Formats: sequence, structure tokens, C-alpha cells
Amino acid sequence: ENNRESKYTFKGLLQDAAYWQAVQELDALLFFSDTEGTPVALIEALSQGVIPIYPQIDSGGDPYVKAISPDLLYPPGDLKAAAQIVQSLSRRTPSYIAELRNRCRQAVAGHSVSGYLSDTFDFAKQISELPRISTNSPGISMRLFQFLSPAQSGKIRELLSRRKHGA
Repeated sequence: ENNRESKYTFKGLLQDAAYWQAVQELDALLFFSDTEGTPVALIEALSQGVIPIYPQIDSGGDPYVKAISPDLLYPPGDLKAAAQIVQSLSRRTPSYIAELRNRCRQAVAGHSVSGYLSDTFDFAKQISELPRISTNSPGISMRLFQFLSPAQSGKIRELLSRRKHGA
């Protein structure tokens, strides 16, 4: 029987506040993926200032991690390199770790509700300030055929379509 206290704890399925509490308690998060899109776990961890150690697999996560520090990326499958990153972080000063945590939060600030709403508002404002390119008057083809009934217009469209397709 081993009396040593384990360094690792399996949390199981966590939801809501319990999940976010567990994420906030992390110092770093080590990813082992060899293929990935942009992991939601990465975005969520970054939002809480958790430092990622991530394989450089040309995924959507790579740019986020690189923006924080390129030193946090390791060659895929090279667990020795990943362990060296962990070891390097453990020797860093508290102020350096705090700076990394701040960069983590900044890297995903655009994904926050306030960031999303702000970006959406700015985009809508930009669009509303552009000059109008449409007109209120119908095009020439509409004016030529406005005396026709919808059924007559449909027949003309059908004839033109057949002619166009060689039928």
C-alpha cells in the first residue's frame, strides 16, 4: 500500500460552476492532440488564464498559443519537449507567469460575450455608414414586363430558359 499523496486527481464530469472552478485552479493545461480543429477546452482555459502547453499541429489552436508565447508549442508526439516546457515554466518568476496568464486572457478576449457584442455592434455600425448601392427603381427588364401577369412572366422565363439551354 502506498501512503504517498497523489499529485493527480480525476475530477470526473463537471458542470457549470464546478467545471469553471476546476479550470480556474489549473496552472497549465497540457494537450496531447495529433489532430485538432480549435479545441473549446483551449479557449475556455485561456479565458481563465490557464497556460497552454500545446503540440504544433497546424490547428486552430496554434495561433492562440503562439500569441501567448511560441515557447509553449512543442513538436507533436515529442513528450520530452512537452515535459521540458513544464519544467521551464516551473522555474519562471511569478511575474512572468502572471504576464503569461494575462496574455492567455487577452488572446481570447474577442470570444467573450462583451467582445462578441462589441464586434457585432461595430460591424453593424460600419455597414450602416456605407453608402447605399441599391436603388428603389426596378431594372429595365422589370419595367418592360410589368404589364404581364405572373403566369405570362413565368411562361416567358420558361421559354428563355429552354432557349438558353438549347432545348
